Amino acid sequence: MEITQLQIDNVKLNCEEVIAKALVLESQPSHLFTELTRSCNLRCFMCPRTFTGLKEEGPDMEWTLFEAIEKQLLPYTVLIELNGLGDSPLMKRWGQVIEKLESYRLHPILVTNGQNLDGATIDFFIRMEGVLRISVDAATPGLYERLRRGASFQKLIDVLSLIKHRVVVNELLNGNIKSSSSRGFALEFVSVISRENMDEIEDIIRLASHYGVETIQLLHMVPLTDALALKSLTKTPEEANKILFRTRKLARELGIGIIVPDFFDAPGSEKMKSFFTTEEQWIPRADRIIREHRRRLPAHCLEPWNNTFIEYDGGVKPCCASETVLGNLSESSFKEIWNGKGYQELRAQILGLSPLTDKSCKLCYANFSNRPETLLKMVES
Repeated sequence: MEITQLQIDNVKLNCEEVIAKALVLESQPSHLFTELTRSCNLRCFMCPRTFTGLKEEGPDMEWTLFEAIEKQLLPYTVLIELNGLGDSPLMKRWGQVIEKLESYRLHPILVTNGQNLDGATIDFFIRMEGVLRISVDAATPGLYERLRRGASFQKLIDVLSLIKHRVVVNELLNGNIKSSSSRGFALEFVSVISRENMDEIEDIIRLASHYGVETIQLLHMVPLTDALALKSLTKTPEEANKILFRTRKLARELGIGIIVPDFFDAPGSEKMKSFFTTEEQWIPRADRIIREHRRRLPAHCLEPWNNTFIEYDGGVKPCCASETVLGNLSESSFKEIWNGKGYQELRAQILGLSPLTDKSCKLCYANFSNRPETLLKMVES
C-alpha cells in the first residue's frame, strides 16, 4: 500500500533531524501508539493490569480527544498501533475508529487477545495491509483458559479460522494469490514463555503454522511480583535454553518466522548458538515497515524522535514502554509537547549529551525482555 506524499516528506525530514541530532523537531512522529480503552475482558496472570487493580470495565478515550489526534497526527503517521492496557475492539466506538482510519493511508497494528475480533475488523486489517498480533500462550483449552482467565479457547480457534478464510477470500476476489511472506496483511502471535507453559511452546508454533501465522514472537515473562519471578525460566537457564533451541528448530522446519530471546549463558549455549549462525533473521511485518523508514539511521534509541504513545486520557509518553508522561493533549497541542522541555531533555539524554536519568529508559521493557543477563539481574534484585 502506497503512502501519501506528506507521509513520505515527513519520514525524510524526520530521518534528517535524527542524523543531525536535533533536539527540536519540525517533523512529526511517523509511528503512533494510541490507547483507545482501558477495558479488557480477561485476567491474565502475567499482565500488569492484574496487579494494578484495574477492573474489567475501563474508560474509553473521549471522542473529542481521538479527533484531536486525527487532526494533529494522523496525516503524518505511517504506522498506528492500537493497544495499551485494554483490548481496543472493546472501545464502544471501535467501529467508528476503523472507519476514520480507513481514510488515511497508514498501516494499522493491533495487539489483541483475539477474543473480541469480528469479521468487519479482520476485513479492515486485510484491506489496510495491517498487522494483527494475537496473544497466544497455550495450545490446549485447559492451560489457555487458566492462563488467560475469562477467555475461550474455542473462540480463539474460531477467530483464527475466520482470519484464514477471509484472507483466502480476499485474495481470490482480487485475483492475486500471494505467499504469506509477500502479502501486505500479516497475522502474528505473541507468546509469553514461563514455567507455566514451557511444555506447550512447540505446540503453539504448530498451531501458528496451521493458521497461516507469519511470525511468532516469544517473550520472557516480566517479573512484576516475587510469585511471577518463581515462574520465570530464568530460574532454570539450561532447561530454558533447550526449549529455545527446540522452538527455533521447529519454526525453521515449518517455515514460520520466530523472534526469540537470546540463549542464557549456560553449559551448551555456545553450541546451540552456532547451529543458527546462518539462519535468516525473521522480521515481523510491522518491524519491516519500521526498519524501511529507519535505514542508515544511528543505532541509538529513536523513539523520542519518530514515535509517541498517547494514553486514553491524553497523556503523552515517548513510547509504549515508558512511564514518563511528558504532557497531556487536553492541556497543550501535540507540537507544544513534542518540542517541550521534557522531550528535549530526553533526546539529549539518549544522545549522551546529559546523564541518563529517565527511569523508564534505564529499565526499558523493550530491551530487557530479550536480554537474559539483564532479566536475571531484575529477578535477583
